[in-house]
Amino acid sequence: MPMATVHEAGFGVYEPGCGCKTPEELGAHMSDTAILGWVVAAVAAAGWAWSAWKLSEARRAAIDLGRRLSESRASAEEVEGRLDEAEATARRRVRDAESTAQFANEAFAQRLLPVEDALARALASDGDLSSYREGVGLVHRLLESAFSQSGLQPIRPAAGEPFDPRVHESVGMLPGGSEEGALEIAQVGRAGWTLHDRLLKAAEVVVRRGERVADEPLDDDPDDVQHQPEPHQEVVSAAD
Repeated sequence: MPMATVHEAGFGVYEPGCGCKTPEELGAHMSDTAILGWVVAAVAAAGWAWSAWKLSEARRAAIDLGRRLSESRASAEEVEGRLDEAEATARRRVRDAESTAQFANEAFAQRLLPVEDALARALASDGDLSSYREGVGLVHRLLESAFSQSGLQPIRPAAGEPFDPRVHESVGMLPGGSEEGALEIAQVGRAGWTLHDRLLKAAEVVVRRGERVADEPLDDDPDDVQHQPEPHQEVVSAAD
């Protein structure tokens, strides 16, 4: 089928499907077609460029994500290592504390060894009573030396000293003296003890009223009231 036919009247050029009747119209039509093709090509190129850019961005995002995952993994491994180290340190400290508690009395036990040795020698001796008393006295001195080196100090008040409810415990009261007189120590029963200035045991004493007027209370601590003797409580001398 011919692409174009010549009209008898106007000798015009006819292109089926185009509608062009003159060469000028055909040229314009071809120019429009070319422009349209260029536009389509430009749009296609732009789409390809956009797709390529998005792909590049996606690739960069994937690379960045991989880097962050690697850093997170490294951080997690570092944290895990620190946790393991902290756990090992805690276990070591527990072992040290247990060892310290187990051997806390080691020095005190070493100070008691000479006491045990002297006591064993005294019990094994066949001497007279004076020798036995001498051996017991040696044991007592060694024991007090061990106590002193460990911070234990005795409380041994003398008769006539003022009664101090902070370190003395009254176990009885002798008659006599002024009713308003201050309490003073008449007899000493058992010694008291302190450990590095902390009271372990109050000295047990028998008190009496002295001739001097009582001073102000030494301490307002209500716990000290338990060491005060009852007003009606009277005892006779320990010798009786």
